[in-house]
Amino acid sequence: MKVLSVSTEGVGPVNADLVAAKNGARYYAVRHGEPGRGRWEVRFPLAAREFPAPEPPPVGVLVEAPDLREGADRSRLDFVRCPVCGAEPDDNWVRHHAGDPCPACLASARKADKPLPLDGDEFKLVDLHRQDPRGNGLFLLARGDDDGTALVLWSLSPGYRGGANHKISGQARIIAKGEEAQGDAGRMGGADCPVVHVTGPCRLEWTRTGRLYGTPADWVAEFDGSTWTVGPACECAVEDAALNY
Repeated sequence: MKVLSVSTEGVGPVNADLVAAKNGARYYAVRHGEPGRGRWEVRFPLAAREFPAPEPPPVGVLVEAPDLREGADRSRLDFVRCPVCGAEPDDNWVRHHAGDPCPACLASARKADKPLPLDGDEFKLVDLHRQDPRGNGLFLLARGDDDGTALVLWSLSPGYRGGANHKISGQARIIAKGEEAQGDAGRMGGADCPVVHVTGPCRLEWTRTGRLYGTPADWVAEFDGSTWTVGPACECAVEDAALNY
């Protein structure tokens, strides 16, 4: 099973983000929707043994670095060495946390904390037989095989102060829904953020409302079993007529 996104921009790849658990452990998860007031975010965690998260940098206690001027006593340097690479503090690293990595090691840690691209990986859905407070099923993503199925993060892209309606036909079903919204309280507009499990040829249709600033309102995404086609509904109708006349 592939994991991909469908929107008015077409079909695209999906990244898994690092998420902190309540016990402080970190794991990767595919997220859809938005957190916050008037919004909802759904998560599909990746199996930690198969997709291990990088260890967070250690955190120490704030101390003053020793005086590094020429002739100064450097006997305290061991107390503030970088615990990762053993580097001594320099003029650009005067105040830091004892036990924390040096700036170079922190930069490396930030690079390791980047989202995990899922393009090219195959997965399977593991049903946890539980639900979130909104009734969405909870699932885990583990390594799987290329079975022709897909997990689609469907973005409806509502217009400003508008919404969106959607319809599915064919071999696909919604297994979870997040929610995106506009405004601090989430009351200016918004739409569902469906997560669709596609098992065969299907058609996803959606209509956007609100201020669209000249962009099409009606969109269609079609899957013929091997290839996705995404475009405005009017263009898809013309192409179908031309190809099937």
